[in-house]
Amino acid sequence: MFYLILSTIFVSVFGMSYKITSEKGASIVPAYAIGTGCALLFFLAWKLHNSPLQFHNTSALIGLGTGLVLFTAVSTYFSVISRGARLGVSWAIITLSMVVPTSFSIFYWQEVPTISQTAGLIFALAGIALLAQVKSGGKKLTPVEWLLLFVAFAGTGMVGTATKLVSTIQGGNYKLDYLVALFMGACVAATVRTWKKHRRVKPAEKRIGIVIGIALAGGFMFLLLALQHISGTVAFPLRTCGSILLTITGGRILWNERVSKKEYWGLSCALLAIILMNV
Repeated sequence: MFYLILSTIFVSVFGMSYKITSEKGASIVPAYAIGTGCALLFFLAWKLHNSPLQFHNTSALIGLGTGLVLFTAVSTYFSVISRGARLGVSWAIITLSMVVPTSFSIFYWQEVPTISQTAGLIFALAGIALLAQVKSGGKKLTPVEWLLLFVAFAGTGMVGTATKLVSTIQGGNYKLDYLVALFMGACVAATVRTWKKHRRVKPAEKRIGIVIGIALAGGFMFLLLALQHISGTVAFPLRTCGSILLTITGGRILWNERVSKKEYWGLSCALLAIILMNV
């Protein structure tokens, strides 16, 4: 359980890094390039420690593609945050993207959903509807901002789907191959994007990038360690619910982001959906 708590904290730090980046007037792209580069080096060293530098082609290709999708999700979500979206509420919506891999499991892998999983999907949709007031002060997202949030939502869900797909390949023995390739793809995409803009990386972006790298590496590493002692049906819902609660708390303390009564109901639906979909 200690590993799971640490993983949850690191995930929450990663979530709050979006808001910190926006508040500092920095860009998430160069910061993310540094962060994913740090995470790449960490997992590459871990792989070298455990096995020779050989990669399972399928897992590596899935990882590279997933890294590009993850970069797209990160950059579009940051665009929404930088336009004034509240961190806690929008992060809860992004976290509910687990409905994407759950839906793929039902329709692609022909996994028959249980009653609790069906109820979880319904509660997830209800939660998203109740959390629709993403901006503060009664302001609403523009159609472009909704599109950006949807792209981030869908991209995050696709990352979850790819991760589930890799876990089905020979019992998930190639997770490190997948993670190395994933962070390589994300790092290359962020680096190329930064290079195309021909701009220097700001000192704040370097510092935030290191924090992002530690958060990404720590979140994944401690999750993998936790799964050696706790089943996924327990670890994933606890980690997800914990990250939402910590991120909302962080948003309230650091940026005075208030949550309305309607949104409390939405968050309750989101948390219940996460638990039910993992039962």
